[in-house]
Amino acid sequence: HFYCRLIDDIFIVWTHGEKALLQFHSNINKIDPNIQYELNYSQTELTFLDTIVKIDSNSRLYTINYIKPTNKQMYLHVRSNHPPHTLKSLPYSQAIRLRRNTTKDEDLQIQINKLNKTFEARGYKLKNIEKSILKISNKTQHALLALGLDVPGNIPVLF
Repeated sequence: HFYCRLIDDIFIVWTHGEKALLQFHSNINKIDPNIQYELNYSQTELTFLDTIVKIDSNSRLYTINYIKPTNKQMYLHVRSNHPPHTLKSLPYSQAIRLRRNTTKDEDLQIQINKLNKTFEARGYKLKNIEKSILKISNKTQHALLALGLDVPGNIPVLF
């Protein structure tokens, strides 16, 4: 069994069958009429926060970064009136987010290619974007997720 929560979003790996899940959902919604839980479930993949959680052929969970349809990825234009260090850090911080949210390297590469195009469209030079991407090439998803473990009150979600 696996359970994690972030404020009002809950993710559970349920192993008791669909009928029991639907009964659980019905029962939990009877506890307080002012609090109703929405149920989204799948045997293959599910969107949770900014990830898509999937199950591989070995029944292991893995994640891919998810971008909501409403997110237009309108990062600061390179000519905006912001300090250079702010503009320089944007591709890096977004690459870190992709690495943290994406388990498999082949999925990460697809995401990185999209990120490159997004920043190029905002006026960033490809060589500067690639420099930022290179900085994350030796980082693993597990290591990045573990960085916040020593913060009081953090509940880790490691895939």
